[in-house]
Amino acid sequence: MDKNYDVIIVGGGPAGLYAAYKIEKSFKVIIFEKDDVIGEPILCAEGISTNTLKLFFKDGDHPFIRNIYSKLKVKYKDLEANIDIPGRGLIIDRSKFEKYIANKVKEENNFEIKTGSFVVDAKVENDHVKVILENGEEYFGKILIIADGVESYLPNKVGINSVCNLVDMYSCYQQIIHDPNVKDEEIIFDFTPSVAPGGYLWVFPRGNNEANFGLGITSSLDCEKPYKLLNEYREKNYPNAKILREFPGCVSVNQLSRMYTDRVMVLGDSARAADPITGGGIDNALRR
Repeated sequence: MDKNYDVIIVGGGPAGLYAAYKIEKSFKVIIFEKDDVIGEPILCAEGISTNTLKLFFKDGDHPFIRNIYSKLKVKYKDLEANIDIPGRGLIIDRSKFEKYIANKVKEENNFEIKTGSFVVDAKVENDHVKVILENGEEYFGKILIIADGVESYLPNKVGINSVCNLVDMYSCYQQIIHDPNVKDEEIIFDFTPSVAPGGYLWVFPRGNNEANFGLGITSSLDCEKPYKLLNEYREKNYPNAKILREFPGCVSVNQLSRMYTDRVMVLGDSARAADPITGGGIDNALRR
């Protein structure tokens, strides 16, 4: 089997997939995704703006949209602001979103996507790059794009310093809840320090009184703190909530000072290109 490619992409999330989508068909491209299925598992609040769709997906077929909200509530201690934002905010189904881009890549570019393929090493060697999979297989390319998420260590393998200090990492916890008090038309941000020290709490409505309900705080040695704070808030404000799913996560908002080197570029969460205010990563993953 020929294992030589023009472009090797590590990571089958929005950054890696969209990068592949924008590459011309004449190139030979392979995408490695460590998980067995594109779009799973989902560790995301799933919020984007309508501007994102206008910029990156101009056609009218968007089967991944869960909900369109029209109101924004921002809270800080005893202060509260309520703003009408008709038609400007979307909650997407992140799994369907990634499958949507992957299908475009396969249909329009016919590039190869290999799931269940964990890249453990990468090297720049003279006139090519080499990646090594967990099973020992080696693949060669002219260009390497690293887009395998916030925990990526591959940039260090190719001479890009991606060591992250603890103070630059936000600890997060999210629950998907169903509760009659969730308003499908309203997105909520709570910046109250006692609620989310150094960060914020969010309620992103998915429709049908469901919400992505979570918070992110500055990193702490108390690893259970985000979980505790979120449950305290839920018990007070959504006492009848049914938890459909829950999971921890992390967000880095300190972008790499260098995102490229000879034959290599780093994109999306691997480059820590999350929005420094909101922590959102989808828009910047596509933009870069």
